[in-house]
Amino acid sequence: NFSEFCTIFETISSAEYSDEQKEEVMELLKAQTVEKHLYIVRTFCKIKDDTSELSDIVWEVVEERGKGKFASQEFFLKLFDAALELHEDSKPNERKMFGDSFDHNSSLRVQHVQEDLKKENDYLIDENKFSEKNWTKRLFYWITFSEANRNISST
Repeated sequence: NFSEFCTIFETISSAEYSDEQKEEVMELLKAQTVEKHLYIVRTFCKIKDDTSELSDIVWEVVEERGKGKFASQEFFLKLFDAALELHEDSKPNERKMFGDSFDHNSSLRVQHVQEDLKKENDYLIDENKFSEKNWTKRLFYWITFSEANRNISST
């Protein structure tokens, strides 16, 4: 789903990961997304042979939903094009053989990445709540001390 992709892409891009971690997670996102796109392309081609119609639909979804930054939209469409190329370049027998093994192995990796990203997201949410709580306490103390200081200064 495009919205989920944007959220994950932007989280990876903006999070404080090392370059190596970003690259690794981005590669997994890329593999997962191409896999999903390839599945959609294959399913669509069972109904219609014209992938340009599917391309138009994907373009409309990206344009209408428009969530995210331009970079995430561009990357999503680039990965869709890669899936189209894979589909068009492979022979029917190769597609079936490649698809079965690729789907299973990739989906396991994708599940692990999703779990890791969810844990990281939960951790960041907890950290944010903790920081907000501490900030609120400090603001309260600052206001209290400021008022006390004003009272002392005015007497």
